[in-house]
Amino acid sequence: MTDQAIPPREAEEYVMRMPMERLSWIVLSVSFVAFCLICLASSFGLYSFLFISTMPLDIELQVGRGTTLVTNDDVTSRGYLSGTSLVSRPATVSNGPQTQSLIAFSEDDADSMPIATVTIQANSHIRVQRANQPRFRWSNGEYVITLDSFEGETDIYILDNGERNIRMRVYDQVNNWVDITRPGRYLLRSIDGRLYIDTRYGQALIQTDDGPKLISTGEEWVDTSVTSPSRVNLRRENLLDNSLFSFVGPSISYSGAAHVPSPWACGSFAEGPPSSTFTIEGWEGRQAIRFLRTSGAEAHGETFCQQSMGDIGASLQGYSYLELETTFLVNYQSLSKCGRDGSECPLMLRLRFDMQVEGGSGETETVEREWIHGFYFADDPQRDFPAQCVSCIDTHQQVNDKVWYTYRSGNLITAMQFAGYGTPVRIKDVQFYASGHDYDVLVSEIGLYRGLADVAIEGNPMPGS
Repeated sequence: MTDQAIPPREAEEYVMRMPMERLSWIVLSVSFVAFCLICLASSFGLYSFLFISTMPLDIELQVGRGTTLVTNDDVTSRGYLSGTSLVSRPATVSNGPQTQSLIAFSEDDADSMPIATVTIQANSHIRVQRANQPRFRWSNGEYVITLDSFEGETDIYILDNGERNIRMRVYDQVNNWVDITRPGRYLLRSIDGRLYIDTRYGQALIQTDDGPKLISTGEEWVDTSVTSPSRVNLRRENLLDNSLFSFVGPSISYSGAAHVPSPWACGSFAEGPPSSTFTIEGWEGRQAIRFLRTSGAEAHGETFCQQSMGDIGASLQGYSYLELETTFLVNYQSLSKCGRDGSECPLMLRLRFDMQVEGGSGETETVEREWIHGFYFADDPQRDFPAQCVSCIDTHQQVNDKVWYTYRSGNLITAMQFAGYGTPVRIKDVQFYASGHDYDVLVSEIGLYRGLADVAIEGNPMPGS
């Protein structure tokens, strides 16, 4: 049997058919892989969009006092006497010596409450670098806020909204940082590359040369230099119990009503109708004690809360520092300033002391003195009312209404001595109260801090001075 010869044309077609089949399989395989990659990328992209993607938080600047300067990255600056939205970011917020402002972060929803607030004190500035939220409510992402270029003093509230976690990082000008991830109340100072944190309530991480350090409720940390941090324990103590109302549960009566937490004793009186109320309730995401008197009152009234230091009082012997601090919001007042005698402010603070003074015979005597300080927002130019009461050692402070404001008295021991009152040796009680006709004021915290030295880092001006 002899082999049959394949015609040249058929041989050429056979040789060409084999590579074309391989090429088809290659094209088919590559197409299938590309299809799978497209499906995978689309699925991941859809998942990222639905569950990972973010959008900017709503940021509102509120001015508590003075004029706040806002500078954007294009170096345009503008001063604000009242609130505004910080739409352009990054944005640097700067305060002069008589200014205090607050940055409120909330979801991009008209009905949402703030999730965090940052109060920027006088002679301070900070830059809002980033503030994001998950795009959709069903995602399990967290709020992320990054602040940098911090210098001066700031008070931070992380509010417990119960919906998702928050991560706030604050950098100072030399990139020292603090991480805050839990609801709480924090005080930060940064001066000349030294960072200080006081965790009033909550938990924070601060960068140190030995690694991050956890600073929990009641603890402080001061970085005495860029490279040599040192722990500070009990440099000062709060003499008041249950004074951080935002994070202290109210006392509950048998009827289920919420009352001001013990050991605060609250009450009211009026020289005529209507009566007033004192309650503990929420306002803009934070819990506070509210003093309310409305309905067009035409007679004097007061609503107060007081905490006693006991029968013998709280001793100041051996201490050199005493500071009263409070955060409050004045919602309404009917009188101009603090009334005709300067004694009817919508919020007033009062301390009763035993003082050591030099008697007429040259011997030291112990007498009782009061320190009183007030706050107001309304000032009718047609009414020339005084801005200081007869027994006050300094003038009352005018603040903007409907803005949370944090006040620190500075060292009251030296202030009383400078005013000629003598040297305080014992505190008898502390009272905060609303006074006047109609008023509506909320107090979210009040603290009375006793210490051996001023805890402000050298070079940082005392607030309220």
